[in-house]
Amino acid sequence: MKANAARFLLRFPQLEHFAQRTEAMVATYLRVLVKRGLCSVEPSGEEPRSIHYPQLYAELVNKAYRELAANPDLPFPNEIQLGVDIPPSVITDVNIKSDFVSVLEGMQTEGPAILRLVFPELINPILITPELVRTKLLELTVHKARQFLSLRNNAGYVTHRLHTILRGHEHALRDIINVVMSRPGRAVGTLLEPSDFSFRFWAHFANLLLQEYKERADKLAEEHSYCQAAYLIGFYNVQYRGRQQLAMEKEGLVRKFEAQFRKYPYAYTLKDLYALRDDKGMPLVRKNTKDTFTAFLESKLKNDDAKGIPEVVRLKSVSAQEYYIHRELLIPLFVKILHEKEQELRDSYLEEWVELVKQNRRVPAMSDDAEFERDLDLALRNRYPLLYSLLNSNLLFLAREVSKLDYDMAKTMDRVLDPKRGVLNPLPRVVGLDRRDLLASAKLRVPLYQRLSLFKNLFYFFQRVLRGLRAAAHQVAVEGGLGAAHRRSESPAGKGAGQTEANASELSGAGGSRESANGGSHVTTLRPTSASQLAAYRKALHRLKLELVGSDNSIPESLQELVERWNPLYDAHARTELVLDVNAMIRDYFRTLKRTFGVGAPSAARIRGLAAKLAENKSFERIKRKDLFTRYIEIYMLKLLGDR
Repeated sequence: MKANAARFLLRFPQLEHFAQRTEAMVATYLRVLVKRGLCSVEPSGEEPRSIHYPQLYAELVNKAYRELAANPDLPFPNEIQLGVDIPPSVITDVNIKSDFVSVLEGMQTEGPAILRLVFPELINPILITPELVRTKLLELTVHKARQFLSLRNNAGYVTHRLHTILRGHEHALRDIINVVMSRPGRAVGTLLEPSDFSFRFWAHFANLLLQEYKERADKLAEEHSYCQAAYLIGFYNVQYRGRQQLAMEKEGLVRKFEAQFRKYPYAYTLKDLYALRDDKGMPLVRKNTKDTFTAFLESKLKNDDAKGIPEVVRLKSVSAQEYYIHRELLIPLFVKILHEKEQELRDSYLEEWVELVKQNRRVPAMSDDAEFERDLDLALRNRYPLLYSLLNSNLLFLAREVSKLDYDMAKTMDRVLDPKRGVLNPLPRVVGLDRRDLLASAKLRVPLYQRLSLFKNLFYFFQRVLRGLRAAAHQVAVEGGLGAAHRRSESPAGKGAGQTEANASELSGAGGSRESANGGSHVTTLRPTSASQLAAYRKALHRLKLELVGSDNSIPESLQELVERWNPLYDAHARTELVLDVNAMIRDYFRTLKRTFGVGAPSAARIRGLAAKLAENKSFERIKRKDLFTRYIEIYMLKLLGDR
């Protein structure tokens, strides 16, 4: 530093500090260079003995390739040609057959590493830096192929040898050989973006070139270069062909996913997307395509255009289920679901309100518009979570801007959206329900005598009178029958008949007693009165419990367990309300049937039949787990029998 500082002061004035404080400055900067990994120091005691610059070797290799690019006839660089001993710590050996593909795919190296490409058949190795493998080496390899074809009559020899292999492509064969000889840059392009023909040509050409020289024991430097080029061309050809095919597969997969979002059911969960299959029944999302699918979905979910809404919308429903919907299908899907559920919702309200009118009851939703809107909001949230989640003014306004709507869709959206205020119209208008109209329709479905108070009071009066007359007639019949049986039992001749009548009376009690009235018969309800009847009734109920519930669980435990499984609602309050409604309907239905049971309990087969019939009632359409729901009805009926 001292000797040379004076020579370079005019060009580098900052070296004046080195001339004045050489040892301190060198030591300081040397520590900085070591810390940055640009050099290493081999010490001798406390003083440095030698300084190693690994970048020197990488620069020597890069310089050799610059010379090779200027003169393609030179051989590929190796240690003998460079004339230096490169430290083993700087070199990474790469087997051309097993490791070269990983280098092409971007093998990571630390520091200024140098790769030594090792070939079989005693072919000379090649030294190269990683960045040159993916850029310069391919061009120089094609130059070696051009050099081979330019020698003597090699172009004609190759054309003749490949003529039979590539039969039917003679014209294309001559063209590509001319391209290699006259336009090597374009020839490199046929390797980077291969066609079916160019891929076959390079594969057969590389094999032909390799077979020509690899068996020679004493190869010349240029012959080593041809063998090296043959191996490199073969691997480049396969690698870029594989990349091209993978890219085509990804493009095809992306097109299939884009098309799928425009198909029914239009709203997909993530589980639905992973379950999609191609025409051959193979899953679209497999282990080797999962990254493609994930990247595709993430790109579609990004809002990177001026439309204000991503191409695929991720919508989280009130039931916490996520749906993926194409933005152009948001409005058509919303209108479709709305039209499907309007009539269903109307029928549900009508059925409920008709029953309430019959019972001379009223709920707040029948009398107040605000209460009706709140009740309607709750019904939509619990019954149709996807429709409820789509009722988002911002989402619908943005989706309307990117959707192509027909006349009917446009009219429906005019009913749903208020463009002046930028909000949704009131919910009853959105779903096409009017409280007064619903109430009037419900009243029209109820008979006149059940609607007008005068007729209703008269109906209940006559019903009570008739019920009293039937009870009195039944008491007279029972007392008369017991007296006659007692008289017959006192006479010896009448004991057999009395016993027979008693047996007949028991059988009648098991199936209900009959009494004649105006030439007809009517089944009445009897309760177990005697101790023997009560014991028989309880015994029959115990058998029913064992058959329907089992011996391990109680009736309340079984009912609670089944409620958790058949109830489709998520909201705790709504779940409870649904159970109460179901229980009330079972009681009403069971109340009309109890009279047919008489003193005895029904059979398990009959309980199952009644439960199955009730489970099919249109009021329970929203309950999908019919098997569990039917079992719940069976056990609840058993509970009601025990309450008699």
